[in-house]
Amino acid sequence: MQIDLSPVNLDELMTDVENFTRTQIQQKKLNLEIQQPPTHDEIVLFGNYQRLLQVMLNLVGNAIKFTHEGGVTISAEVIKKRIVVQNHELPGVVKVRVADTGIGVSLDKQDKLFQSFSQVDGSLTRQYGGTGLGLAISQKLVEAMGGVVNFYSMGEGLGSTVTFTVPLYQEPVMIAG
Repeated sequence: MQIDLSPVNLDELMTDVENFTRTQIQQKKLNLEIQQPPTHDEIVLFGNYQRLLQVMLNLVGNAIKFTHEGGVTISAEVIKKRIVVQNHELPGVVKVRVADTGIGVSLDKQDKLFQSFSQVDGSLTRQYGGTGLGLAISQKLVEAMGGVVNFYSMGEGLGSTVTFTVPLYQEPVMIAG
């Protein structure tokens, strides 16, 4: 899969995700928290805006779907390390984390999450709906942009966290904390 990459403003992406998911969050009476890295600089990613938005909405949508109380936290962290994506040398990556306080996934079922059309539990599909394609497609899109997707849950009832990396277009000036 070849994806055209160009500069993407992280703040703009996060604002759009917040706007698109606000109604779902309010209907379920959940909290949505967005934590940006400590910088006054714009954080510019090297990615595809529409595809990143699709991935974010998918991950946040899943988090909302499987969370009944508490909420969803989206955070971003700048990791400086030289990488090469589509013949461009870049200064690092941004690791985006979508964490929820939802139903979690038992440790023995987590390896199925990225298989296309695989659902962890058929009864959950009937209860929550969905195609089971979300994570598999998100993973392919992120990998096509030079990133990596990971899923973490300590087990059932303990929430879930999905992280993905996106190359940085330019190194932001970070605020010493």
